[in-house]
Amino acid sequence: MKNHIEHKNRIWFLLLSAFLVAVTFTSCNKLDVKTYSQLTPNKFYKNPEQFVSAMGVAYRDLVNFGNHKGIFMLQEVGTDEAVIPQRGPDWYHGGEWIRFHQHTWDDREDRIRTTWNTMFAGISNTNRLIYQFNNLVKKGSMNAGTATTYIAELKVLRAFYYYLLLDTFGNVPIVTQFANASKAPANNTDFQAGRDSLFNFIERQVKDNIEKLSSAADQSTFGRMNRWAAHFLLAKLYLNAKVYTGTPRWQDVVAQSDSIINAGKYNLAPAFFSVFKTFNQNSPEIIFAIPYNAVFFQGFFIDRVTLANLNQFTFNLTVNPWNGMATLENFYYSFLNTDVRKKGFMVGYQYDSKGNHLIDASTFPGEPHGDTLYFTPEINELYPKAWREAGARFHKFEYAMGATANLSNAFPVFRYADVLMMKAEALWRMNPGSAEALQLINRIRARAGTPGFTSLSAYKLLSERGREFYTELWRRQDLIRFRGGLHYHMGPNDVKGAPYAAGATAFNDAWWAKPVDPNTHVNVYPIPYAQLQANPNLHQNPGY
Repeated sequence: MKNHIEHKNRIWFLLLSAFLVAVTFTSCNKLDVKTYSQLTPNKFYKNPEQFVSAMGVAYRDLVNFGNHKGIFMLQEVGTDEAVIPQRGPDWYHGGEWIRFHQHTWDDREDRIRTTWNTMFAGISNTNRLIYQFNNLVKKGSMNAGTATTYIAELKVLRAFYYYLLLDTFGNVPIVTQFANASKAPANNTDFQAGRDSLFNFIERQVKDNIEKLSSAADQSTFGRMNRWAAHFLLAKLYLNAKVYTGTPRWQDVVAQSDSIINAGKYNLAPAFFSVFKTFNQNSPEIIFAIPYNAVFFQGFFIDRVTLANLNQFTFNLTVNPWNGMATLENFYYSFLNTDVRKKGFMVGYQYDSKGNHLIDASTFPGEPHGDTLYFTPEINELYPKAWREAGARFHKFEYAMGATANLSNAFPVFRYADVLMMKAEALWRMNPGSAEALQLINRIRARAGTPGFTSLSAYKLLSERGREFYTELWRRQDLIRFRGGLHYHMGPNDVKGAPYAAGATAFNDAWWAKPVDPNTHVNVYPIPYAQLQANPNLHQNPGY
């Protein structure tokens, strides 16, 4: 109960304004936000708590980060980690999940559109708050020094929104104004030049503001951009610099990672799954998180997306799950049986909370276990009639007994394990024989209860990142960063070790039910059709 109270008292005063101040979600063709609140400086901006609470609306647009409505699906479904097969009449959705898995999406996909809109809504809200805070300083209603700290936080948060757009779309308009923002901002006519400009903008914004951010790493900065989150953002930007700009920045990855490591503010949690438990805000590993809460900040319901309908009675959930997302057989079998992280998947017979077998009367004829619910690592087909029991289900995040429609697990966007693994990869890329890189990776494996590697390779690094960070929205990015030809058959129904057809990158490789990509234009998503129709100054990404 104490943790619950701390969670409420600290985090939600930051985000409560998201429910006090109503804003419209806007698109790139109209980035100005109409505000319906009657709050004024005379009524509201009187103390630090009120300023922080006002900034909650800028973080509010991350609400769909951890569910199936936007960027989660762009970064996870469509990789070798996650799939939503069509289970008869369930999950067809006009074929969108089939297209995501097979990399045949187009510019009219709902999840692509909502991701674009959500990120630009966040950018618009940060621009609005920066504008308002600057006006308060001009009017003498706000101390300039206080404003500097809050504005720096907002600019780094805006850089994070743009980083997500850089990774998913590449070449997008850069908008920093609010009152005078163009209603139809343009992106660059040259894709790579536009992506380079966006990379440089993000780097400059973070570096210009990082020293102005709080260096605290406690409940006062949980769910907010502090100095260490900014260092992490730069490290992640540099880790993918060769993909984004064509120029590697490995030494910069090491430098930014060392800034976090040497500060001594964070550490690996002794137990892997403690990072993902309900009310996990006290984890020593979380650097930046989205502080989901079943009451105050709703939107995290991976349990509904992945669990079978009858698993409602496994966890005494108040709502019925949807029997959707599962992991691929090869991904599941990439874990050693001794790897504790493998326990983040549900396989085998399923039971209710009293230990009784769950009986599913809606199973299809010919399912291996009849009407007794049993999750098989094997998925018989992508469509049209995947077994209702097919696929190991995700259970990395704790599903609290009696959970309601929304979970109270903070989603760890940046965590310390990734700092160690980013540094290790950068060291390995500069020197494949790096002893320090090997030691860092083996720290991660030791916590997982797996034997240490004696050497590193591209395959080992990519596989280890998959095992450590599944369902944390890094898999698509990781696959694009590594060369192709790294996918191998692993399941008991395959010829172990036999390679799939190689693509230009690991993301373009063939794998189960996915052919090799003929080219790499799918390594970024298309600008949504609705945006192109509304804004004549936007230029579609190559290949679409």
